[in-house]
Amino acid sequence: MKSLLLPVIVFLIGFISGFIGLRFAFPVLCRYVLDHPDKPNSAQSSSKPSGGGVVFVLFCVFISLLSVYFRTSFYRTSWIAWIPIFCLPLAITSLIDDISGLSIWVRFGVQFPTAALFLAISPLHFPPLIWIILLIAVVAIINLINFMDGLDGMVGGASVFLLLAATLSFPLYKSVYIHHPQYLYLYGLIGAMLGFLIWNWYPSTTFMGDVGSTFLGAIYVATILQMPSYKYALSLLLVSFPFLVDAGGCIVRRMNCGKSILQHRTMLYQRLHQRGLTHAQVSSFFILLIASLAIAHLYWGLKLVLICIAVQSVVLILLDKFVAVPFSVSVRIEDEAKFKQKNRSLKLDQ
Repeated sequence: MKSLLLPVIVFLIGFISGFIGLRFAFPVLCRYVLDHPDKPNSAQSSSKPSGGGVVFVLFCVFISLLSVYFRTSFYRTSWIAWIPIFCLPLAITSLIDDISGLSIWVRFGVQFPTAALFLAISPLHFPPLIWIILLIAVVAIINLINFMDGLDGMVGGASVFLLLAATLSFPLYKSVYIHHPQYLYLYGLIGAMLGFLIWNWYPSTTFMGDVGSTFLGAIYVATILQMPSYKYALSLLLVSFPFLVDAGGCIVRRMNCGKSILQHRTMLYQRLHQRGLTHAQVSSFFILLIASLAIAHLYWGLKLVLICIAVQSVVLILLDKFVAVPFSVSVRIEDEAKFKQKNRSLKLDQ
């Protein structure tokens, strides 16, 4: 029981920091990081402060620094405790992008070296020829999770279960103590995420922004690469299947019809919302899908995860076909909105 005391304390401090920290950061976010409803991937109807993810990013990095110090002083050095620190440049770049916007090439210029670092510190041994493929895959996963951050509480709520699955995977698959200092930042991040969700759940008062969603995606994929075998890594990766298949599938469909893959509102979760489902309904549905995969991963492993994915695939296909606004209709609505916006801009210029 005493072994759980430290993780619980860090979790509770994280929860309080996520809740209170965002309260104090709110005026600054309102002034410098205001999110507009016409932003790509957003399904919001009014302007709200974004960048709230900076609160749980800072707390996670702080706990990581403490973990690194104590591991260097009392334990054998491990790369796991360094992961949030390695993700910090990515978070800083994303925060700048939230405030003033950055070229996609500038963002890639930070994302690819970060992904290369994750691969370099992984205990898994990858053949050199696969490195380039894996490098692209890591960057893709980070961005796909970022693309899903368009509804109140969805990425935040789902990330709690993604991080919980990742955290509990270490004592299950690596035979280490659950209270080991190198994993404390994960408990702190889960707590901070829950504190943040009080502000981010529908109807939200703030968004996490790219600084939060890309950081969470990076932490998640870096943790996957710390698994002791390819089988466990694949199982943990597939916990995020609903996010990856929705965002990834939408990109493929848009490429097939010659549309931009960056600026759109045509993913399944967005089209479900367009049909009339509330933020809370759609977010809860996707969180439930990921929670069920997390449970399958922790208790039965890859086989049950694959069975759950097969069932979820059928459900998602049925929703896409019979419930959500059709993809073609959503694209047409998007084109009409862009045409009207262009006309308004021309009238203002005249």
